Amino acid sequence: MVDLDGPSDAVLGLYEFMGATKKNKPTLQPGSIVYCRVIEINKFIKPKLSCISLTNKKVCLYKLRNG
Repeated sequence: MVDLDGPSDAVLGLYEFMGATKKNKPTLQPGSIVYCRVIEINKFIKPKLSCISLTNKKVCLYKLRNG
């Protein structure tokens, strides 16, 4: 769950990171700041987020350091 500072939290799946597999999962701690994008929003379900860039594979969407 990700706090968007809004009416509801968002969902960020473990496989929504570049190169994520069953063996290679991201290690995020509660309170981590993540640079990601919204991939789905609906008034009936929680927003879904992703850290995978669709336009530029060199763009790294992930945990921000010193944020």
